[in-house]
Amino acid sequence: MDEIELRRELLAAFEAEYREHVQAIRAVLDAGPVSGAPLRDVFRRAHSLKGAARAVELPEVESVAHALETLLLRAVEGNGTLSSENVATVGRGLDSIEARMRGPDDAPPVAAGPGIAASVDNASAPPPVDQALLRVQASEIDRLGEAVHALSDAVQQQERPRAVLARVEAELRALVRSSEAGLRDGELETRLRELSRRLGAELRSGAAADWQLDQAAQTVRGQLERVTLVPADSVFEPLAAMARELAREGGTEVVVRLSGLSLRAERRVLQALRDPAIQMLRNAVGHGVRRRPAPGADGTGAEIGLSLRSRSGRLELLVFDNGAGPDLPAIAATARARGLLGAHAPVPDEARLLALVFEPGFSTAAAVDRLSGRGMGLSIVAEAARRLHGTARMRRRRDGAGRTCGTELLVSVPLAARRQVLLLVEAGGHLFGLPGAAVVRLLRVPPATVEWLENRPVARLPDGALPDGMLPGGVSPGGALPDRLLELGALLRLLEDVDPLRDLQPEVPLPVAVLSGTGGRFGLVVERLCEVQALVVRAPELVGLDRQLVAGIALGPQDRPVLVLEPDALVARLRSAAPAARAARKPEPAAEPARAPQRPDASRPQATILVVDDSITTRTLEKTILQAQGYRVLIAVDGIEALGVLRTAQWEVDVVVADVEMPRLDGFGLLAAMQADPRLRAIPTVLMTSRNAEADVRRGLELGARAYIAKQEFDQGALLSTIGQLLP
Repeated sequence: MDEIELRRELLAAFEAEYREHVQAIRAVLDAGPVSGAPLRDVFRRAHSLKGAARAVELPEVESVAHALETLLLRAVEGNGTLSSENVATVGRGLDSIEARMRGPDDAPPVAAGPGIAASVDNASAPPPVDQALLRVQASEIDRLGEAVHALSDAVQQQERPRAVLARVEAELRALVRSSEAGLRDGELETRLRELSRRLGAELRSGAAADWQLDQAAQTVRGQLERVTLVPADSVFEPLAAMARELAREGGTEVVVRLSGLSLRAERRVLQALRDPAIQMLRNAVGHGVRRRPAPGADGTGAEIGLSLRSRSGRLELLVFDNGAGPDLPAIAATARARGLLGAHAPVPDEARLLALVFEPGFSTAAAVDRLSGRGMGLSIVAEAARRLHGTARMRRRRDGAGRTCGTELLVSVPLAARRQVLLLVEAGGHLFGLPGAAVVRLLRVPPATVEWLENRPVARLPDGALPDGMLPGGVSPGGALPDRLLELGALLRLLEDVDPLRDLQPEVPLPVAVLSGTGGRFGLVVERLCEVQALVVRAPELVGLDRQLVAGIALGPQDRPVLVLEPDALVARLRSAAPAARAARKPEPAAEPARAPQRPDASRPQATILVVDDSITTRTLEKTILQAQGYRVLIAVDGIEALGVLRTAQWEVDVVVADVEMPRLDGFGLLAAMQADPRLRAIPTVLMTSRNAEADVRRGLELGARAYIAKQEFDQGALLSTIGQLLP
């Protein structure tokens, strides 16, 4: 990306952000007296606007936003109300910002008011941007255009079968009329045979057209995903220059290290994390490198790092510095001064103390400047994390010896429904997904090249089998594997407590996905390498899986559930000398013998379970678990459909497993309707939901539920055991 294109993209992103802040501030100003929470919200938005303007190098907008922030801070710290005069001043400041975004000729000065500086009159303004821009390679657009044309052709092909069927229908009507009038012997049979032949041909043609349409739709969908999934570096890489400039203004040169920015995700997800990243980097400069002691004997200078990774079903944004670390005494003193800690109350443990830095207005800076001292940066980070249903925390950064070597700020948010490029593999009859960014090569390893080193399997690879830079790491006595040796581990070992690498078939090559992570390179042996797909990955909320190993759940081809594995945790588990874990097993009963349910007795009639949930992922996984235990499973998407199934199904339902939050009729409504119907009242119902408040549990049981299982604490053994107890 050249400098001009990068500039346009940054301005496009800022355009949407600044409009949101300006519109929200104007809405508060127009609503009447500005005080309390609305005033604090206006102040936070001015602070965010200043940081965003700095990130895209718009000093004129940053200057006006900084002046507004100063004015608003005085109102917050004063009587907590913005006077009518200052309301007008803020309005003029917003006018100036909007004018500067439109063009230089429209940018008037901001009239000086109490506590606000006049803005620059003749500074250049950014070029106008009408809408957000997405930079896409021309070849990708060409391929998308070809896919759309192919889809259009396939759709047009659907017109021909309909026209032929319309003619056949007309001929049948004519034939009926003719038969009523009387036909010669054999004429009716001949015409019917001809119509049958034509219909058969059209059915075959229609099947081919349907297949072509499906293929064209899949191609368009895949190509569109290639266009809309963007690498994280398109959002976060420009922030490195902002951090360096901030440090340089304070008289410090800083090295900014970025990692994990090859991760591809939807732009909206990455943009939601951009503003927190700006504030975290500002904090790393203002409270990290500024407080850094003199360089040590090794001469290391100031460093700031930003990394992004997908782990355990969550997206993690980490910013660190190599400064002196959190100033715990200063944090405690500020907390007492602000009334967050009692004058004589004991200092809480470190984690609780560091959580206080995210309170609005909390700052340990000795003075207020353009970078720090207002105490709003980390408050903005915490609020953004909460909006994303995530968390924000500060912690010490430690070296290998456990010594403090700086500060880390971590924002962790759920993956939610995020598209991710996955390599799909099979092992143990199940489908798994490996993040595409972690897979560097796919290999077919001949069994003859596998040997054992320190009781661990390795493969001796030919020259050029691995990309450059993939050789370091391993387990040899010298600390690294010899060149061209790839450490191996079989995914099946985690599923069935067996190691297929100890009993190789000489003529069968091993499918291997070469993973790259924090532990170096590693060859994951699977039963089959399937395909690469971009799938919607959700947090693993349902099944009792190891959250460190399973990063999320997706639906693959034919709606097969896919467990998305965390590469680093997977490699660590396989390298561990401990017995192979069963955490990734699906769908098997829990390991505790006392709770492990038995498969239904084959001599008894097959029990029928109705699963009611509006989430296709949850329905599919529950169905898989129950069918693996020999149950017949029916499904419904909400309470209304469930009532229809209960009243019309071919099989009598023995147990209902229902979610609570569903469209049209929720789980509570379903229970009430079942209790009102004498035919359904006796069917035992299990509520399984994320709503685990005491009032919800009590309400469900009062409405007739026989059991209530919280998804947060769910394991498949508990569900199967509960169903087993409810069956006659």
